Amino acid sequence: MNPPDQPCQATPAGDLRQQILDSRVPKNEREWWASRTIEKLERELTETERLRFGADADRRQLRCDLSDAKAEASHYMAVAQKATDELIFFRADNLKAHHMTCAAALERDAEREKVRVLREALDEAQSCGGLTGSIFMQARAALAATEAKP
Repeated sequence: MNPPDQPCQATPAGDLRQQILDSRVPKNEREWWASRTIEKLERELTETERLRFGADADRRQLRCDLSDAKAEASHYMAVAQKATDELIFFRADNLKAHHMTCAAALERDAEREKVRVLREALDEAQSCGGLTGSIFMQARAALAATEAKP
């Protein structure tokens, strides 16, 4: 025992914890309550840490998944942009072909109109007796050549 004028050294916390948790060491009611409370709190702390580490792992996995999803979305945005560009090109090409077809149809209709007018003029000239012989034959040959064009 220490004399009253000398301070005593405190028992280290680790030794106290070990004595409280050791079921072989005799305890009073307060010490038994403290032992059960320490064990309960340690279980809760372990469970909380396990959940926290699980949540951290989930968060890391979600970050990876998000990164993958962003990369995939970027890829599909590029594919969609390329498809849009091709669609615009094909629409322009189709419009150009349509205009060329319309222009060709107008030219063909103009040629047909020319041939019709020429034929009417030749027929009228022949019926009036204005065209005879070689001049009439030359005009008919020119008309036949014009009609033969596709």
